[in-house]
Amino acid sequence: MISTSSTSSTPTTSSHHYAAGRESSQTSAMKGKSLVAQMKVDLDNCLEGLGDNALELQYQLAILKNEQKSIKTQAHMREKEITYLEREKEKECMEAEKIHHCQVESKQLDIQALQEETRVLGLKLELAKLQASNNASSSTTPSSNHSSPSP
Repeated sequence: MISTSSTSSTPTTSSHHYAAGRESSQTSAMKGKSLVAQMKVDLDNCLEGLGDNALELQYQLAILKNEQKSIKTQAHMREKEITYLEREKEKECMEAEKIHHCQVESKQLDIQALQEETRVLGLKLELAKLQASNNASSSTTPSSNHSSPSP
C-alpha cells in the first residue's frame, strides 16, 4: 500500500507539477508572444521612422543635387562670359594698338613735313638774302659801270 500511496501521491504531485509547468509554460508563451508582438511594434515604429527619415534624406539629396547642377551651370556660364569678355578686350586692345600705330605714323609724317617746310623756308630766306645782296651789289656796280663807259 505504501507503494500504492506513493504511486498515487506521485501522480498527484506530478500532475500538479505538470499543470504548474503547463501554466508557467503557457504564461511564458503568452509573455513571449506579447514580447514578440511588442518588439514587432517597436521594430515597425523604428522602420517607419527610418522610412520617414530616408524619404527626408532623399528629398534633401535631390535638393542638393539640384543646387549642385545649378552652381555648376552658373560656373560654366561665368567661365564662358569671362572667355568672351577676354576675347572682346583682346580685340579692343588690338584695335587700339592699330589706331595708336596709325596716329604715331601720322604724327611722324607731320613732323617730317614740318621739318621739310622748315628747310624750305630756310632755303627761301637764304635765297632772299642772296637776292638782296645781289641787288645791293648790282645797284652799286651798275653806277660804277655807268660812270666808266662815259669817258
